[in-house]
Amino acid sequence: MRSSLRFLIALAGLVVGRSPATADGPPPPLADRPPTPKLGSSPETVRKALGAPDHVARQIVADRSLEQWFYRHPHFLRLVFLCPRGEKPHLQSVRPFEPGVP
Repeated sequence: MRSSLRFLIALAGLVVGRSPATADGPPPPLADRPPTPKLGSSPETVRKALGAPDHVARQIVADRSLEQWFYRHPHFLRLVFLCPRGEKPHLQSVRPFEPGVP
């Protein structure tokens, strides 16, 4: 009984821990990866470096808006731009993400 329980726990860990990046193959070598954009960069600079994002999400609040740019394979990045009213937008954060994981 204990060995079958350990097997099920190990199997569940393999299934849950599997990411799409590993399912498609190993990540690209460091030389093939695009440079990570610097915080404070403009959207134009980032678009020149990484190309057009695969998906853009916007959130509008009272005095500013936020834009999230998602880059899928091979980058798997989420970029957040802060767009204050009356000022130029700038890159606030860069984070890796796994598709399908909230």
